[in-house]
Amino acid sequence: MRLVGHKDLARAMERTCRRAGLPMAFSEGFHPKPRINIPAALPLGMSAEDEPLEIELSYPVPAEEVLSRLTAAAPPGLSLRRAALVPPGTRKAQPVAYAYETPVRPDLAANVRRRMDEIAAAQAWPLTRSDGKAVDVKADLAELSVAGDDTGGGADGVLLRFRLVHRSAASTRPQDVVAAFDLTEASQRGHAIRRTQVQLADETTSGTLLAARSTAPPPVTLPTGLNPK
Repeated sequence: MRLVGHKDLARAMERTCRRAGLPMAFSEGFHPKPRINIPAALPLGMSAEDEPLEIELSYPVPAEEVLSRLTAAAPPGLSLRRAALVPPGTRKAQPVAYAYETPVRPDLAANVRRRMDEIAAAQAWPLTRSDGKAVDVKADLAELSVAGDDTGGGADGVLLRFRLVHRSAASTRPQDVVAAFDLTEASQRGHAIRRTQVQLADETTSGTLLAARSTAPPPVTLPTGLNPK
């Protein structure tokens, strides 16, 4: 589902909730809509392993039951991984960082490792996008590593992994980091960027939330991952 847009994914989840028979809460007004929120929109063309989703319910349902119903009703390519309750009064999910990885061809691995050392040693790494806008790739770069087998014999080959801090203002895009390693051409040849985690505020462990909240106390939040492929 790498080529499914954000709005299409939201509609797919709405239909999944309807098929699952969940008591969804709706907005008020002349055109009420189900209160479903995907706090971290996934860019088109990017796959993901662990995405947050919030669903507001009209009355509480045990998280295990919500997860079971959604799993049975989900379309192929969308897997729901886990669920948990959220205490009453908990604010909506707020992304604070994103983790990504992208495959690297074995013949480019040495150059990528060399560039990683250069970026780590530099105080800033300016980059000009195709639209002419200048960005500092290192400003939002929290983690950077290269893992895997340079010979290409490993199961996953070589992977460039990095974590970007989320800011409300315009921030570094994952494509900027890939471009800083001169991997743009490689990415366009099927070496797509994959988002592996959305880190939420106050989250102490890896993984994210599929949140189901209730309009009647206690609200229910469902930590789960969507796995668009």
